[in-house]
Amino acid sequence: MRQASAPAGLHKLEDETTVRRQNATQLDRHGTLISSASNPARRSKDLNRLLGNHSGKLSSSASSDAGSSLSSASAMSKRSNTSNSIMPQAVLEQGKSGKSRVDVDLILESELVVEGGMLTGRLEVKVRKNNTKDGHLMLSQPKVRVVGFEELVNDDTRHIFYHYATVIDGYNRQPLACFASQPDSEGYSVAKEGQHSIPFALELPVGKGAKGTYRGKHAVVRYIVIGSVKLKSENGSNRSIAHFYRHIDLYPYLNPAIVLAGSGKPVQARGSKGLFLGGSGKVHLIASLHRSSWVAGQRLYVHLRIDNETSKRVKSLTMTLIRTVILYRPRPEFDMALSAPDDPSETYIDPDACTTSTSRKKICEDVLEMGQKGAKGTVTARGWWTGVEAGEAVELSHNMKLPVDALTITRGRHVEVSYSLKISVGSSLSSDVSVELPVRIVNFVSLDPPP
Repeated sequence: MRQASAPAGLHKLEDETTVRRQNATQLDRHGTLISSASNPARRSKDLNRLLGNHSGKLSSSASSDAGSSLSSASAMSKRSNTSNSIMPQAVLEQGKSGKSRVDVDLILESELVVEGGMLTGRLEVKVRKNNTKDGHLMLSQPKVRVVGFEELVNDDTRHIFYHYATVIDGYNRQPLACFASQPDSEGYSVAKEGQHSIPFALELPVGKGAKGTYRGKHAVVRYIVIGSVKLKSENGSNRSIAHFYRHIDLYPYLNPAIVLAGSGKPVQARGSKGLFLGGSGKVHLIASLHRSSWVAGQRLYVHLRIDNETSKRVKSLTMTLIRTVILYRPRPEFDMALSAPDDPSETYIDPDACTTSTSRKKICEDVLEMGQKGAKGTVTARGWWTGVEAGEAVELSHNMKLPVDALTITRGRHVEVSYSLKISVGSSLSSDVSVELPVRIVNFVSLDPPP
């Protein structure tokens, strides 16, 4: 397990704020940006609302109050406390007409994070002058959350697979700079007018499902960090959430001693085929990898054995890295209605109610041509591999450099990205004998995270 050390600037706790994990008792039942208790369909809907359009602006529908009938604390107190109670949809402050009462911004120290590491930065909260007749503007404890999701580009279909949230507290529970009073029974404090900068340091746990970043033509896997604060008027009305997000790259932490260790049993594939005008014999090809995981940007090594039982010489060897992308597109009409969401008003999406599309693409290739054999009167010759003569058996090792941006993405709800290594051997005027080996590609930063 990786042990992450805090940045040097975070050792002075008297000058910084710390972040503690959000627990169930701190959840406000008036609606939230993304509820961890909601089903996947509801969480995807919440995500679509808070992301806004391609310019980062919210539509006017984001300001609609789905929970207006529950806007007061007294109304909420009459609700059931069971886990099946329906969470109202949050009103987004930046989607409302006119000037927002509070603006939020995120200033990050780095866009690259690995599980077990620290996501550090500042939450900038700007509180404007309160001109309403509903009493003081009240703020809740600010929150920082990291969300990872898959997205089908053409139709904006999204699925959240990673969600980690915390609230920001002052040192020793002292009020934050944006508060002008002690919290009320709901945890809201009177907002202090002005610009406030609140440092935070969020340690991301190991093994919570981070996959890394993928950007394809038809699908992406990406991560955002969201800073938010809940607002209400003093009388409990006019509730909303002010939020702001930025993109980050989040990778899983992998133990190099395990990932780079050799497999007990090599990954192996065999193939046999005859050659054109090569007689009745066949070429037998055995390819093996001593481990299944390889690092992007580094070399992949393969061991080969070629038995040539034909009458022709094997003259070429080709190694090709192939990327396979499988997309799972939801098709609600395929749902057999065997299960239903907790909230009857929400749309349920059965993960098996989908169609799939598969694409294979050659990412890179290395061709090893037969070199020259030594001749009388010469002391060297071109190349290092001299092919495989008829009736001969040869063992050799070869390698190829993997692309820096290659990354295996395990299957989620909508996207799966896998790689395979195709090895082909052949002769002139003849189709090749080929085999394929599955390859898992990881990013180097997962093995050697930033300090």
